[in-house]
Amino acid sequence: MNEDRKFQLYGKILSINKKSDVGAELLSRQLRFKNSDLKSFKEIILNTGLEHGFLFRALDEWIMPTKAWINSNNL
Repeated sequence: MNEDRKFQLYGKILSINKKSDVGAELLSRQLRFKNSDLKSFKEIILNTGLEHGFLFRALDEWIMPTKAWINSNNL
């Protein structure tokens, strides 16, 4: 998807990444992001040490920013 110059993102996006993702490119640096006209965008980088397991736990590190993002965008 990132190589397709016509691919665009729409709407409001919250991107949550792990600091330990080796080789992963942040959404804000990807072509599909640069080609998009988003209404709202926020990117968060977490350092939980839990690999992908951070999403399977109700951690304040991702829940609190997510709630704040939702409330700020009147979703």
